[in-house]
Amino acid sequence: MPDSETAEKVTDVAPSVAGNTTSDDGTEAPTDVDSPAGITTPADINTPADNSTSADNITSAENTTDTTANTTTNETVKIETDENCAEPFLQCGGETWKGPKCCKGKYVCHEVNPYFSQCKTMEEIVRENTTTTTTTTTNADPQHCLNPYQQCGGIRTNGVPYSGETCCHGGYYCTEVNTNWLQCDPTKAGGPHFVYKPTAELKEPSKAPLFTYYVYRAEAAGADYTDNVNVGNLAGTMWYLHNEVVWMTPRKFNITTLQRYKVSSRATQPLFNLGMNFGVRYAYDAAQCTGPWNCDLNYGRYGYFVGCNNLGEFPFPTYKIYYEGAKWYALPGPCPANTWKEKDATCIHDQPGGRCEGTPTGEGNCTYSIEHAGEISIDEIEGIKNYAAFVKEGYEEFNKTADKGVGLDFWNNMNDTEANNKRMAKVDKLFKEKYPDMASDADLPSPACDFKMAPFYTGTTTTTTTTTTTTLPPPCTDAAPGDKCFSAVRWAMQHGIHAHPEWYPGLTPSSSFGDFQAQVHKATPDVCPIPCIGNAKPAKPATPAAPAEAPADAPTEAPAEAPTPEAPAAAPTAEPAAAETTTPPPVAPAGCQDAHPGQSCYSAVRWAMRHGIREHPNWYPGLTSSSSFADFQARVHKATPGKCPPPCTRR
Repeated sequence: MPDSETAEKVTDVAPSVAGNTTSDDGTEAPTDVDSPAGITTPADINTPADNSTSADNITSAENTTDTTANTTTNETVKIETDENCAEPFLQCGGETWKGPKCCKGKYVCHEVNPYFSQCKTMEEIVRENTTTTTTTTTNADPQHCLNPYQQCGGIRTNGVPYSGETCCHGGYYCTEVNTNWLQCDPTKAGGPHFVYKPTAELKEPSKAPLFTYYVYRAEAAGADYTDNVNVGNLAGTMWYLHNEVVWMTPRKFNITTLQRYKVSSRATQPLFNLGMNFGVRYAYDAAQCTGPWNCDLNYGRYGYFVGCNNLGEFPFPTYKIYYEGAKWYALPGPCPANTWKEKDATCIHDQPGGRCEGTPTGEGNCTYSIEHAGEISIDEIEGIKNYAAFVKEGYEEFNKTADKGVGLDFWNNMNDTEANNKRMAKVDKLFKEKYPDMASDADLPSPACDFKMAPFYTGTTTTTTTTTTTTLPPPCTDAAPGDKCFSAVRWAMQHGIHAHPEWYPGLTPSSSFGDFQAQVHKATPDVCPIPCIGNAKPAKPATPAAPAEAPADAPTEAPAEAPTPEAPAAAPTAEPAAAETTTPPPVAPAGCQDAHPGQSCYSAVRWAMRHGIREHPNWYPGLTSSSSFADFQARVHKATPGKCPPPCTRR
């Protein structure tokens, strides 16, 4: 099944800082800008390299040269010192409080109520506001979920409100037909669907062991679907070929290739608590989870687990099997509720699936990773040189009734365990010869399938959760020279407060660095974090008198975007630069990686370029079939950042 991308628009932003000059200590600092006529521009501001979380005594002055007047000015930045802050456990704030609003040392000013804040340690705050709850729940049993098109809500025909089951068989969802009638309709793009809401336990890595093993998948030429699919170990996949593929002419689904993948999987904690590393093996048809029964309930309870079944046991097939150790697996990907044609951005967001990059953590949305590990053709396995010619001459790979082939003896004797073992040995040998540097099937055997139907569907689970009953102060960071927050705050102190005082309600040119950082954080939290210095807080915002857009005669050093009336203006993310300087080239985004063959990201991008752009062009605005691989990777990253990193290659 293809990896689906969303139709979100990707906007690449390549930040650049122009006009950098080198200071005495060798660090890069943005060049001063000319102030508008009649406005005095404050000098540069330095902060110490040591960003302590306590309110240290910090004062600094820096000599700077005005580029127009060649005069030197000095400025000292006043920041609240530890000696002016409140003692531990004393009051530090409140609506009518006039005393110190910071705390000494490592103590934090914690709001107890709107009228009283107290200096406490973070450990005390966490301890006082933490509760532990133990809950015992009965596992979801979807066996009684409704069949397609059955009523699932509204008013019954006798006028009595409906009070029965509301869950539907896999591939269907309880959908409103009119105000009086809801029924189980097929899931589709844009329609109602299950929304995954992980419990606290599913948001944490599990203690389950990690398994790494080979799986196989029989596919048509050009297909490389690696999630929302069923796969098997070698025995399980050979059984599938023997029983469902090669006796048909042409082969079922036009299958030509046996793909091999290396999978690493880890169970979620709720599943592992029941003594299982694998859940039920759901069937996937056209990339849609179709059962048994309902898929949503147990993906919601256990996370997006890898499912398995021993062939010969529930759910299928349940009769005697002659391929020893045969197993099938289910690998849930994004939006498993919909077919691949009906997967849309909203469903992909609401149902993330279990596939992730790197080592699986066992969190609900990170239960397995997968990478390609070679392929061989069915013709190679059978020793056929040309399948089309073979069929044209009237030969048959395998005839179920006769239990043998016509013009081919590879599949003879379906229910002969020894013959089946020889068939598997030949396949393993072909992989070894074609990929001598890779491990053999015996080196990466499939783990035991430990799915247990009774506890999975009807057992009870006891979970212990720890929650906080109040919102703790978010992490703070004091801006340091060299980061974009420092430049933004310095610009606000030097220029912004003079040119646009309405952007900084409650602040003056003599306000502390921490107060300015708090105000910039309030306007643009993605640019500046909350400051630690002096426990600074932004002033209550007032409605600025400035228009929504900057006037035509705005000074050149003003921010690129004027503030909206609802919030103070965002300081620029970099110091304005002199016009004559050259803008440096864009820098590759942090954490970038160009996708390479064998990676799941590569498969997703390749599918988008081959199929997605033709079948769902609205998912890729601004792209065409001739767009670069990097452009497509950027789009896939935008849609599913957990699956694909941003590309490094310049576009």
